[in-house]
Amino acid sequence: MSGKKLSKGNKNKIEIKTGLNLSKTKKSQEKRERKSKRLLRLLGEKFSLRKKGNEEDAIMAKDHRIRKTAMEIEEQRTEVQLGKVWVKNGKIYCKESSAHYPTITVSEGMHFYKNGKLVKKTTVLSEKDQLRVDFPNERKEASWSIQLDSSKMEAILNVEMGYQKVYYLKDQEPSTHLDLQMETKLKTINPLQATHLDQRMKELGITTGIQRQEIQRALNATESGQFIIAKGLEPIQGKDGWVEWASEFFDFSHLRSKEENEIQHLASQNFVQSGQLIGTIHPPVPGKAGYSVTGESIPANPTKAIQLQLGKGTDLMEQGSKIVALLGGYFL
Repeated sequence: MSGKKLSKGNKNKIEIKTGLNLSKTKKSQEKRERKSKRLLRLLGEKFSLRKKGNEEDAIMAKDHRIRKTAMEIEEQRTEVQLGKVWVKNGKIYCKESSAHYPTITVSEGMHFYKNGKLVKKTTVLSEKDQLRVDFPNERKEASWSIQLDSSKMEAILNVEMGYQKVYYLKDQEPSTHLDLQMETKLKTINPLQATHLDQRMKELGITTGIQRQEIQRALNATESGQFIIAKGLEPIQGKDGWVEWASEFFDFSHLRSKEENEIQHLASQNFVQSGQLIGTIHPPVPGKAGYSVTGESIPANPTKAIQLQLGKGTDLMEQGSKIVALLGGYFL
């Protein structure tokens, strides 16, 4: 029995030793894997740094090529410009050479100064010269006014545009000699200012019917013109009283005699019955007052009722607003 126990104990020891060996193997493997990852990470950082360094070198090389190209272009431009004069953006430039100085000829109408002295014809230029060009000053003053019509129903703004003629030098390519040339641009001057316009309208008493859109159009205008900046309201006229006939009682026919050239009227033969409505009398309709641009009331024309003289056989009903036949017969 003791032998069996010993045999069993040995088996357990073997199993324990085997488990220890497997655990050590696993730890060693994990350690190797950590070393491998660390090595790969270091290699990646080195590769990244190398790549970044290569990119910086490429950028520096490209920048160097650009600077070199720009210097070459500038040198070529300088060689082209040597001994020449040119105009760019309205300014005169020149570059002298050891063997040649550029020249210019002044055009009529401009005042050309070299080193403070007036030059009227052709002159030689150098890079040290102080140059100035003066141009004529042509200007027409602008004006505006507000006018009211006789009935004060409209306020008319008259605008006369001004202008200024702006001169400048025409651009020219480099050349050993230039004839200076002028170009012109017409600048329109609108004299209107909103505050001044409002002040003048107040002085004239213009308070009603103001046309703000038309005022804005005048402020933005580039051409002379007239602008109606205020409008009054015309009165609405009324209507005198009238009779609305119930039938065409006054339908006349016309006969023309070729020999006597006379017009004869034949009365209608309309028959009415007793109690029949002949016509309706309408009262006058009053008008509505208007107003001027200065706020003054403009009354409508007065209206009046119709005056009727009824003949025999007719009467008035409903407070005198209806004409009714008392007898039957023909309406004449």
